[in-house]
Amino acid sequence: MAENDYYQFLGVSRNATADEIKKAYRKLAMKYHPDKAKGDKKQAEEKFKQISEAYAVLSNPEKKKEYDEFGSQVFRDKFSQEDIFRGFDFSDIFNDASSESIFSRIFGGGGGGRPRARTRTFRHGGPEGYHESVQAPKGHDLQVEMPITLHEMAFGTEKLVSFTHQNQVEKISVKIPPGTLPGKKLRLTGKGSPSPMGGPSGDLYVKLKEVEHPVFKREGNDLLVDRRIKLSEATLGTKVTVPTL
Repeated sequence: MAENDYYQFLGVSRNATADEIKKAYRKLAMKYHPDKAKGDKKQAEEKFKQISEAYAVLSNPEKKKEYDEFGSQVFRDKFSQEDIFRGFDFSDIFNDASSESIFSRIFGGGGGGRPRARTRTFRHGGPEGYHESVQAPKGHDLQVEMPITLHEMAFGTEKLVSFTHQNQVEKISVKIPPGTLPGKKLRLTGKGSPSPMGGPSGDLYVKLKEVEHPVFKREGNDLLVDRRIKLSEATLGTKVTVPTL
């Protein structure tokens, strides 16, 4: 994924204040709002996504600090889109309900404050109706790195992963399907931090890190192995024995 310059998206400098960042986002959000933009709606929606992601990060002091320190590529490897928009209150910029609906439609409910649930109700002697209730937010996601050997990548395995959660070491069994390459994140639903307000727990992401093999080198799905031969063998041809998995 290409590097995303959030400051460039909003047209502000790296020394911009929180008020300047907010003002820049508000101006651009009004310009590229999918329901208000003129011209190409698809292009406006894509631009709206970019500036909203940029503002969600730069308006949060902790996320902004990590982004400034590591850059967007490492930041996005660490934080999912759900993580980026968690706690981002879209109503702080737009007060109308239609704007919150647009935000939920574009990002799949990833932001816009807390999600709302529609509940069907019945009144005795009267028409049925609906009311909205605010759902408790999801707990934070956790990420842990787990080493994986070439053999485990090729044939699959089941391993115990250890991680620290609320000052306690926990262990959980993780199944790794055959053909799983390093760098992939395995998601364990509901194994992250509990919600502070009684909502669903976050997820645990297990990132696989390849252990160097003493014989083989891997390039994608191909394996390379070195074998020494004599000059005469190279000239006249020969047979050599090579290992496989």
